[in-house]
Amino acid sequence: MFRLYAWRLLNTCYLCYDRAYRRWHKLEPVDDFLQVKKQLYQGEPQVFRDGTQVTAGDAILVLHFNNDFMAQLHDRTKQTSSRRVAWFFGKALISSMARLHESLQVQCAQQEIKAITGVTWFKTHGDKVGFESHPLPEGWRRWLLHWHFRLLLLALFPQLQAHQNRQLIPHRFWLTPAQLRDTVEGKSSYVAQRLS
Repeated sequence: MFRLYAWRLLNTCYLCYDRAYRRWHKLEPVDDFLQVKKQLYQGEPQVFRDGTQVTAGDAILVLHFNNDFMAQLHDRTKQTSSRRVAWFFGKALISSMARLHESLQVQCAQQEIKAITGVTWFKTHGDKVGFESHPLPEGWRRWLLHWHFRLLLLALFPQLQAHQNRQLIPHRFWLTPAQLRDTVEGKSSYVAQRLS
């Protein structure tokens, strides 16, 4: 019983922190699951598989998952296996990719978005929906994000924690608008196949 109360307290505190983070950073919703923030790229020049180049000062979108949605996902699936939770998560991600593609048609008309990026731990899932991903370099940021993801799993998906903790290597994901279009609309598209 104590463990349940402790978990509920952790869950509540984590979600309060997450809501404050989203308000502070003025994240804009794509849908209930995915949020974005437009910003200017400040890193080294990058060239992606489709030939798109991103240099300092280019407009990019940074992706964030809505952890309130994730918490609701836990509530709906808490009696099921970790595989079922992952299936629901993947389904939500695929739907969000299609909505992001639709949203970019408007945003790109106003200011060209050169790339879409984010940091998370599930490398193989990202590759399936078209992202290019690379582990973050060793250092304090990677260490901090590793522990952040461990806390996120414990607070939102305790049934996944034991399995996923061994695989929590933060990765930087990249996707260009052209790659997103191919992922959503292409004949061999993983997303298109799952949505049909």
